[in-house]
This record gives sequence, structure tokens and C-alpha cells, in this order.
Amino acid sequence: MALAASADTTNICSHCERAIPSSNIDLHYAHCSRNLEKCKICGDMVPRKHAEEHYESTHAPVCGSKGNNKLYIAF
Repeated sequence: MALAASADTTNICSHCERAIPSSNIDLHYAHCSRNLEKCKICGDMVPRKHAEEHYESTHAPVCGSKGNNKLYIAF
């Protein structure tokens, strides 16, 4: 029974702030910090290689048809 209790123990990843099983925390952190970044606007974790695409499709201001009017798209 003690073995099952230790398998349920989790740690919070300091990069993504998710609960991760303690036995996987080192491997998770290495992968997470290398490949993911937190969006400064919405806080979602996005792949580093898609961070710009995430910003453009989710948060970038869109100019209106009248010139200087900007719309901010919120999802």
C-alpha cells in the first residue's frame, strides 16, 4: 500500500505550474522548459515554435476598415 501512496504524490512544475507525478517531475521539467512558453497575455502554455502564431491568431490587434480603429480579438 505504501508504494501506491507514493505513486499518487505530485509536485508543481515551476515552469508551467501544473501538478506532475513526482516520479516524472525531472523529465517533465526538462521537456516543458525547453519546448513551451507561457503566453504573457492569456497565460496559456504554447509551443515555443508556435508562440508568434498564437499571438497573431489570438491576441494581435486588427485594424478596422476606418483606419486607426483597432479591434482586439478575445477568445
